[in-house]
Amino acid sequence: MTLPALARIRQIARAGDTLRAWRMFEDLGLGASSSADALSLKGRLLKDRGLRGGGSERAGLLEQAQAAYLQAAGSRRATYPLINAATIAFLNDRPDEARRIARRVLEILACGDYEPETRYWLGATEAEALLLLDDPQASRQALERAMKSSPEAWEDHAVTLGQFRQILERLGRSPDLLDDLQPPR
Repeated sequence: MTLPALARIRQIARAGDTLRAWRMFEDLGLGASSSADALSLKGRLLKDRGLRGGGSERAGLLEQAQAAYLQAAGSRRATYPLINAATIAFLNDRPDEARRIARRVLEILACGDYEPETRYWLGATEAEALLLLDDPQASRQALERAMKSSPEAWEDHAVTLGQFRQILERLGRSPDLLDDLQPPR
């Protein structure tokens, strides 16, 4: 397994071709990998597939995605896989579990002892945890700070806003609360 291969698969998934990305992932034999990077990508791909599915298939794929992210985090202080596990739990009708993981993420961020990440992703992670805890005002403030730290990371902004819209809809709030933060086309 190489990081360029994972990056290429991630790029294809971000472009919306989840099935092609999954085939590449499987063709490279990454499905059984215990690497944190491969497990995080596996979680991402399973989440994308699950969100496109329905019924028990959706729930099963989201459960597998959450498990992959939690396995990727392991005992490490890795906020990226943890916040994704929290959001997947939330989207899979497990709000109590989502809030528990979101609080853990905020505790890790508050103590400053976490795995290295860009300022943008750290801020976006804080914002996502706050949104999962149903504090949209604090979430928006954290997201605005994150966006100011990387004003031209439009692809990252778009991915974050897409995930936030899903959370807002599930919370019963208007997803257009963040429309003014949308990056240019």
